[in-house]
Amino acid sequence: MLRRFHIAVAVSLLPLLCFVQSPGRSPNSSTDKWPDYLAGEYDIVADPTYSTANNTELKLDLYLSKNRSLPTPTLILFHGGGWVEGQKERNVLVQLPYLALGWSLVNVEYRMAKNSPAPAAIEDLRCARRWVNSHAI
Repeated sequence: MLRRFHIAVAVSLLPLLCFVQSPGRSPNSSTDKWPDYLAGEYDIVADPTYSTANNTELKLDLYLSKNRSLPTPTLILFHGGGWVEGQKERNVLVQLPYLALGWSLVNVEYRMAKNSPAPAAIEDLRCARRWVNSHAI
């Protein structure tokens, strides 16, 4: 089951990777259209604080379709790292297939276990979900 998921993700990313790495264009080319597309199709709200715990401001990033006249599916993304490491900013490639489908996305950070023992991260995730529900557009 997990293997099929990885294959499905790889297949869904293939057209995007072909677009980004098309022949005749360097990856760092100033003519790269992906940042322009993302900014043109999405309102990006970086780092609003959804909670404060243990003197730590907990932040998230919002990627909202500019065409919000109809409800869209929304993915709340929590980065991996076993509750002890990781950063929300490292989830960019995971986000791309959902953004390509027109979904809205919420990328959440939480407290790490080395600073706040369990169940702090779970409390943060529940708090982020409540924040998203209360701010739904």
